[in-house]
Amino acid sequence: MTAYQNFSQDFPRRCIELLEKAANHDDFDERRVTWLLMAAASAFVMPFERLKLTPDGDALHPFGQNEQLYKLAATLERTMKEHFIKSAFSSSLNPSWMIKKKIPDVSGDVDGWLPDANVKPIAHDKRVSSIFKHLRNALAHGNVHAKGSPKISHLVFVQSHFSGPDSPTDSFDVLVTTVDDFEFLLKKWLKYLAHENVWELRLVA
Repeated sequence: MTAYQNFSQDFPRRCIELLEKAANHDDFDERRVTWLLMAAASAFVMPFERLKLTPDGDALHPFGQNEQLYKLAATLERTMKEHFIKSAFSSSLNPSWMIKKKIPDVSGDVDGWLPDANVKPIAHDKRVSSIFKHLRNALAHGNVHAKGSPKISHLVFVQSHFSGPDSPTDSFDVLVTTVDDFEFLLKKWLKYLAHENVWELRLVA
């Protein structure tokens, strides 16, 4: 196996390659969601953490001191401020993404509490950073549900809601989307990180 030249770009590129190879297998459709979550669990945690910047614009992660990574991190900061629905990560201006904040209880089977959660389409001014932070938190803590039978059609991502930085969890925020829209976002995110010039992504979105 060849060495990583730049982990934050090489790793996402390899995730894309694995997903493309898996798609050629006869049983890919039966394990599609598994493949997507395997890639997402890594792609939303490791590169995202490595590319964080301090409020002063410095690389926050101890491995993020090289110039190439800094430039990508600075670009990521600008991208995170975009409105999600108008960004390259949304499949359309009317995507399937739904959200509900401050749900008091998410214990038990998802079919027991989600129908009463009254999820709504995400607002047009919802920023990319908000969606990505939610996905990162849900994936990092294993707070993901799959809905649909016999074929999974939707994914449910749950994160803890805090009233303040030092307060305990008092409720939960829920993000729901179709498998198709999640796959679209994931592949765009991986290509965004892997691309030599991330701004070219806007030309092929």
